[in-house]
Amino acid sequence: MLLLFPMFFSSNYCRSLLTHHRLLLISVYAYQGSITSVLFNGRTRALVSLLTGLGSITGSIVIGLLTDKLPFKRRNRAVVSCLIVFLLTAAVWGAGLGFQVQFNRNNVALGTIFKGEPLPWDLKMSSAAGGPITLLMACEFDELNF
Repeated sequence: MLLLFPMFFSSNYCRSLLTHHRLLLISVYAYQGSITSVLFNGRTRALVSLLTGLGSITGSIVIGLLTDKLPFKRRNRAVVSCLIVFLLTAAVWGAGLGFQVQFNRNNVALGTIFKGEPLPWDLKMSSAAGGPITLLMACEFDELNF
C-alpha cells in the first residue's frame, strides 16, 4: 500500500514537464489558480471555484450513469463510455488550447485590455468572462470523467 503513494501524488497533484533538462513539477490546481487570479476579480474567482466544484460533481455523476445505465451489454457500455470520454477530453483540451494561445504572461497584466475588456474581469461588467468560466468548469467536468 505504501508503494502506491507516489502514484496518488503524481496523478492528482503534479504534472511533469522536461524543460531545459530539468524536471519541473507543476500543480494542475496551481495552473488553474494562476489563470483565474489574472483574469478575474475576487467575486468572480469565488464563482469560478463554486462552478468548478459543481463541474467535478456532475462529471463523476454523468460518467457513473453512463457506465451503469446505458441500455447495452457491459462491454458495449464500456466502449461507448470510453468513446464519450475521449471525445469530451479532445473537445475540452482543444478549447483550452484555443484559449491559452491568445495570451502569455508578458501581455496579460492588470489593467490591460483582453478580449475587449480591462482585466481583471467582473462577472457583472464583462461579457468576455463567460467563455473562460465555462471552459474551467468543463475542465473539471472532464477531469472527473476518468
